[in-house]
Amino acid sequence: MLSVAIGKLLLSQLTLTGATLLALAGGTALATEPFTLEAAVGYAQGSPPAEASLNQLDIYTPSPAPTAGSAPVVVYVHGGSLLTGDKGNGVLNMARLFTGQGYVFVSVNYRLSPNPPSSSNPNRIRYPAHPDDVGEAFGWLGQNIGARGGDASKLILVGHSAGAHLASLVATDGSFLRAYGTSPLSLRGVVALDSASYDLVDRADPATSTLSASGIEQLWNAYATPVENAIDGTWTEASPTSQADRRDAPHLLLTQASNGGRIAVNQQLAVALGQDPAEVVTVDLNHAGIKSALGNPADATVETEAVIRFVSDALATDTAPATRLGRKPAKRVKLRKGKRARVTSASAPAIPEPGSNAGATAASGAPAPPRRATSSRPASIASGSARRTATARVRSAPTASASRAS
Repeated sequence: MLSVAIGKLLLSQLTLTGATLLALAGGTALATEPFTLEAAVGYAQGSPPAEASLNQLDIYTPSPAPTAGSAPVVVYVHGGSLLTGDKGNGVLNMARLFTGQGYVFVSVNYRLSPNPPSSSNPNRIRYPAHPDDVGEAFGWLGQNIGARGGDASKLILVGHSAGAHLASLVATDGSFLRAYGTSPLSLRGVVALDSASYDLVDRADPATSTLSASGIEQLWNAYATPVENAIDGTWTEASPTSQADRRDAPHLLLTQASNGGRIAVNQQLAVALGQDPAEVVTVDLNHAGIKSALGNPADATVETEAVIRFVSDALATDTAPATRLGRKPAKRVKLRKGKRARVTSASAPAIPEPGSNAGATAASGAPAPPRRATSSRPASIASGSARRTATARVRSAPTASASRAS
């Protein structure tokens, strides 16, 4: 294991010079920072959600600004059980850390499920809205981050808590990236911080779950009730452990040293990814502490050091198709909102690419631009002898409580 001293040295090399950050509330000037902030940038490429802030991102660019298209891009996905949280909460140390290393740092919002949970509402915001939004944000970055100094072919995805699950899902199911024009090969690595689970099946099923009734309701609220799951198979489809294999982007999995259950969960995903489960990083911090430690000069654990080393190594690794070649078996047929139907079939092999559990192409053979679905009615699609059921969902307006949570 790398020494804590090296991590301290890395932090000490961050140069806190550059443009002054202006706080969004009242434009109050804070201390001089190593970045400039472009806040609340809309990334919706189709019809935006009723609450526009849920499809916005903040861009922290190193100062002085890098040459156009030259800096790797680190994208952060917040947690909050997919029903609360915001891109601006507790990310200042992360922004300092990554921009101090010369990377562009981006923090992303996404649509939230109802708060308080309301799994009985069939028109609520639920899966696949959350990962679809992250994929859409990546699509926007691919078109626009170059002018802001970022290199869209060198992407790192970081998530905490539910955001870690979401980050890993986007990395292991490449359809969310490809739907908006991003190749999974552009994703060089994933930093997954302390997710409670990467496998929803046992946790969401009341017959096997160890969660409280309220905990199960939160999962049903964000993903699917048992009835919905019987129709669309969400619990398996939205589980990174069900999607992952060794062709996916490498993961740094980090969790609490005192929580054996979470260690086991992270080791399970490591095995699915073809990684050594012994390489799961554990730290003597609680759930909230893991988020706040990243980039904090007072971090006395190996967390910040491990993240910086992992990101540096991931970006240095050649990710050309020849080095991550492979074809994932077709598992399903999907029709998701924001996209045209994409057929998955063992008789129609996909282009070898990581993050690809399905040979996903438009019916015409050419990629179709993202288009929002206008119906929430389930649609059945046949593919060869296989038949699956999929759902197209609309961008329904969030409830008042969900709006407050954002």
